[in-house]
Amino acid sequence: MKLTLKQKLIASFVIIAVIFGFSGGISYWTMNETNNSYEYIIDNVSELEVISSSIETNVNVQSAQLRGYLLDQDSERLERFENANEQINTLIEEGRSLATMEDTLDMLDSLEQLNYDYYRQANTAISLADNDLEGGIEYFNNSVANIANAAIADSQVFSEWLGDIVEEETAATVQGAERAMMGILITTVIAFIIAIVIGTVLSNRITKPIIKLSENATEMANGNLNVETVKMKSRDEVQTLNVSFEKMAENLREMIGQISSNAEQVAASSEELTSSADETTKATNQITESIQEVASGAERQSDSTNRSKNTVNEISAGMDKIVSGVESATASTAVSDEKAENGVKVVEKAIDQMGTIDAKTAEISNVVDQLGNKSKEIGSIISLITDVAEQTNLLALNAAIEAARAGEHGKGFAVVADEVRKLAEQSNQSANQISGLIQEIQQGIDQSVSVMGEGRASVQEGITYVNEAGSEFGTIQSSIHDISSQIQGIASAVIEMKGNTETVVESVDDAASVSEKTSSYAQNVAASAEEQMASMEEISAAAETLSSMAEELQAEVQKFRV
Repeated sequence: MKLTLKQKLIASFVIIAVIFGFSGGISYWTMNETNNSYEYIIDNVSELEVISSSIETNVNVQSAQLRGYLLDQDSERLERFENANEQINTLIEEGRSLATMEDTLDMLDSLEQLNYDYYRQANTAISLADNDLEGGIEYFNNSVANIANAAIADSQVFSEWLGDIVEEETAATVQGAERAMMGILITTVIAFIIAIVIGTVLSNRITKPIIKLSENATEMANGNLNVETVKMKSRDEVQTLNVSFEKMAENLREMIGQISSNAEQVAASSEELTSSADETTKATNQITESIQEVASGAERQSDSTNRSKNTVNEISAGMDKIVSGVESATASTAVSDEKAENGVKVVEKAIDQMGTIDAKTAEISNVVDQLGNKSKEIGSIISLITDVAEQTNLLALNAAIEAARAGEHGKGFAVVADEVRKLAEQSNQSANQISGLIQEIQQGIDQSVSVMGEGRASVQEGITYVNEAGSEFGTIQSSIHDISSQIQGIASAVIEMKGNTETVVESVDDAASVSEKTSSYAQNVAASAEEQMASMEEISAAAETLSSMAEELQAEVQKFRV
């Protein structure tokens, strides 16, 4: 199992902590036992001693009060006797609640039985004394006194026994405390020894490899790279350090070898560099002559480029005017397109309105037709009323004739018949008037129907004209869209041409600038070529110096033992 240095340290401290914790646990347990013993002595045994003393006192009290009562028959003595007996029973119950040993319970049971027997025999003596005082006293001396003496003796024995228990428990507690102190001392010493052993072993395992690594580092600093490998069994951070140290030594050996090889190559290369510098000097002379010719051509190219630049600038100004005109045409076309679109919307609204008018006219025509039909029905009803009125008139005439025949008896009937005849004539006249009005209404309805028909025809014709106008507006709008698209295409082309022109201008500017820079660069290159010649001479001298330094480096590398 691989444990890191941190884990080893933690494990060792955990072991030490566990040992000290175990020691502390033993100490706590021992002290707790000692404390429990003291608490038992104080809380139980001492309390039982107090109860035992109280029982002994109450036994004496009840015996004395009983004797006194038998002598003077005082009821207060009898009451104190009763109280003492009850107090004894109460104390015995309290003792039972505290007792933990069988011997204690047995003694309390014995005292309780004696107290019960004493109380029973005492009541017998009291009963005898009420009738025969001497007989009662004699019974007390022969029977009750013996029980009282036995109770007193048992209570004294109980008290002495409790005292012995206190002494024994105290001695046992003291011995337990002494053993606890000894155990604490022993566990502390053991824990201290284990801690020293663990610290010594762990420090040796950590420091020995580190000391060996330090010695190897000193050897390497002195130039000896062939150091002995440190063998380690552990697999912690020290082992990792050892592996890294060995890797470093190996890398140093390789690096020194590489430096030695490179020093030899540098020496050889410096000689080659010297010869190359001579050849470069010759080539530089030829380059200087060529550069001067290039500078002359660059000046001529710069003049030609400036003339081209002026021409392209004039073309660019003309393209700006074309772009301005195209933008104006585009704006006008957009306005026309908007107007045409508004016209189409107005025509569409007119078409919708004409359709509404046509629908309303059709509804009115239907209503007028229905009105004509109703007027015809009214005419038929009026004809019927006229016929009824004529028949009623005839009936009234017949009734008048019959009334005249009846003489005096038919006068009243003749008056009624005359009134009926008048009503019939009035009804006939009214019916004729209504009939005339109905005919006039029917004539008006017929005229209205005719006018409605003409109005619907006009509306249909108007719808046709409006549809044609809408179609024309659509054609106009489509044409305007086409013109707008063409103008936009022209504008795009012109803008693109302008951009290309600007690009040409920029290119010409760049060409002019390049020509000027080329001329300047050519002159600079010529100067640089001359400087390069001087530099090559310096390089030749530096190459010789480099060769000397390479020889010195080889001498330094040979100091290391690889």
